[in-house]
Amino acid sequence: MLTYFSGGYTRARFNQTDLLTGTFFTVPTTLAMSAQTYHGWFLGSGFEHSLDFLPGLFWKTEYRFAQYQAENVPVFVNALGTSTLVEYERNTKYVQTLRTELVYRFNFGGTPVVARY
Repeated sequence: MLTYFSGGYTRARFNQTDLLTGTFFTVPTTLAMSAQTYHGWFLGSGFEHSLDFLPGLFWKTEYRFAQYQAENVPVFVNALGTSTLVEYERNTKYVQTLRTELVYRFNFGGTPVVARY
């Protein structure tokens, strides 16, 4: 079994978020936060285990925590095909991810090469 830790820089793009959609005086209106790209850091840990019943088959599991720096995200009102800036919302993102996967590694070259000196 292989246990590992990871950490470093991360970047993510979050799509537009519609906060309110409806009609105001019979005009279709949307209050929305625009799409934004965030930069930050992550820390992770996981393990990788070889499954002996089939050579080359591995099971991996990893947990990762990411924090993105605060950004001022513009909030718009969209009505009648126009967009009007209402305010800026200070926004910080935190993302936690748990991932597990089954991996098969092909070994087309046969046995590993052994260095001789």
